[in-house]
Amino acid sequence: MVMTSDNEHLIPTLRDTPAEPAANSGWRGWLIHAINARPDEIGAVLWGFTLFFLLFTSYAILRPVRDAMGIASGVRNLQWLFSATFVTILVAVPIYGWLNAHVARVRFIDWVYGFFAINMLGFAAFLTVWPASSWIARAFFVWLSVFNLFVMSVAWSLMADLFDTGQAKRLFGFIAGGVSIGGIAGPVFAALMVSILSIPGLLVVSALLLYGAVLAKSQLVTWRSARDTIQEDDERQRPVLGNPFSGFTLVVRSPYLLCLAVFVLLLTTATTFLYFEQARLVVTMFPTRSAQVRIFSIIDGCVQTLSLICQMSDRAFCALLWLERAVDCGSSHDRCWFFSAGGLANLRGNRHRYGRSPRWRICFYPSRARNAVCPDAC
Repeated sequence: MVMTSDNEHLIPTLRDTPAEPAANSGWRGWLIHAINARPDEIGAVLWGFTLFFLLFTSYAILRPVRDAMGIASGVRNLQWLFSATFVTILVAVPIYGWLNAHVARVRFIDWVYGFFAINMLGFAAFLTVWPASSWIARAFFVWLSVFNLFVMSVAWSLMADLFDTGQAKRLFGFIAGGVSIGGIAGPVFAALMVSILSIPGLLVVSALLLYGAVLAKSQLVTWRSARDTIQEDDERQRPVLGNPFSGFTLVVRSPYLLCLAVFVLLLTTATTFLYFEQARLVVTMFPTRSAQVRIFSIIDGCVQTLSLICQMSDRAFCALLWLERAVDCGSSHDRCWFFSAGGLANLRGNRHRYGRSPRWRICFYPSRARNAVCPDAC
């Protein structure tokens, strides 16, 4: 600093100016430019990506194992496993809501992930001692379906709690890319390693990945805490109050959510029939459990890879081609890349038309644009 002649003002010299260009050069500068992030958000974005990558890799490793476990007692019994899953979820949801109302928001994910990781290690021990037990196989099939429901929803609840609305619009697409990459890495790992590690070994690896997701969550919370006010930090230390059945009430009262629920119900019903046919083919052609895990992994990995390739096609969706008529994203220079199944979204607007940071709105159905993304100028 230098003093003025009258000693009344301080004038900063060039030495006091922070050298941001140097900090934003290289891969950091490229990433900031690519996802429209701010320099202080890069660490959080990478930790968020890592959290979803570890989380979905953990689940994707176990999904082929679950499919093989489901046909252990015969394809004819699969419908009973689906019914058992439905009843278990009905019982688990109120317990989940009660726990959410009594555990601090910042610690809730630790409880949930820690519980499921311990379950994985328990199943690994049981399958080591009783590898051919049909009851353990049935229990694992039901358990993993519950795991998928709660673990994924908790992760997105955490993201919504740590990032504000503006950050979510800019950063969630890249963060959710961890789901797409993990959805490919998990099946590939299971297919390559099931003969070496066996099924209990895959469960142990999955548990370790889940603990890694807890570490990534801790880094995200630390990043957010450094930016919170005292009031915001205190609020995050409190449980989430509310009725565990309030979500059901919201769905019933909202025509949009009710139609979306019906859509999911019909889609799930159709895919269930296809799942049964796939299971029947696999159990006929691959008699051993390791071979079944491997083929289910290969199928899953191919589906995830093809889905990602289709999703990354410029202005093309194989499964959602009809959205082209619902979403008009302006000139031919605009690019809207929609990533639905894997969750990866990278949207790049015409900078000359919309500016460096275009605003985005949600679009889904032609009559109710809510759930894909295109610029406000659409």
